[in-house]
Amino acid sequence: MLFGNKTHVMGILNVTPDSFSGDGILSSGQNTEKIILEKLEDFKAQNVDIIDVGGESTKPAILYPDSKPVKEFEEISRIEPVIKIISENADIPISIDTMKSNVAERACKLGASIINDVSMLSDPKMVKISAKYSTFLVVSHVRNKKHSNVVDEVIDDLKKTTEYAGLNGVSKEKIIIDPGIGFKKNAKESIEILRNINFIKSELGFPVLIGVSRKSFISSIIYDEGLDRIEGTAAALSYCITQGVDIIRVHDVQFMSKVSRLMDHLVREN
Repeated sequence: MLFGNKTHVMGILNVTPDSFSGDGILSSGQNTEKIILEKLEDFKAQNVDIIDVGGESTKPAILYPDSKPVKEFEEISRIEPVIKIISENADIPISIDTMKSNVAERACKLGASIINDVSMLSDPKMVKISAKYSTFLVVSHVRNKKHSNVVDEVIDDLKKTTEYAGLNGVSKEKIIIDPGIGFKKNAKESIEILRNINFIKSELGFPVLIGVSRKSFISSIIYDEGLDRIEGTAAALSYCITQGVDIIRVHDVQFMSKVSRLMDHLVREN
């Protein structure tokens, strides 16, 4: 992937029964393979750049008491057939959304070329897997200790984590950062990060992935209690594109791909 010439659209494919936004494939009760192939056709039609496959919901337990961790073997059994179907039916880079190195390795063996770790590399073996398979590595910020300034906190934590990845064999050219909107951050803090996203990118010097799709901070501003929050997502992503974000991770690919194309036409010199 080359960054700088366009905004890359990452389409979300949740292989879960309990996705916070209600889009998990396993919750539909329908033919899983049929749904995956239909989604894949939609992704192809919208020229999606990356497909992000996840087998465990990351919804916070503090807000969703029914949220339970998924055991490693279960997560692998969920993502394995999906990655096989994508690999056999499309030529689109696959990202594995996981916090577990063994899940990531299985996905890489099946063809995933991006590891999207939302736990800020909590599994120490994750960097080794990324280096071994020469994948792109998305390092997401997760709050461990609250800082007086959330922007400084994100920069400091991601600087340490990306340096750790580099020291363990991950090429600097393969690192992508995600400031972790909504991950142990309230609406005000998430908005402050978005306002400073260009500054965060310039301070750290890595491509930026942003995940604002359907996030709850949107409802705190426009009072949209629906699960899709589509207008708020479009507005937030449009702003992020003006600030130089490189990858947008989205649920509603048909709608957001069009938003992305128009915004790229307006703000990028191409």
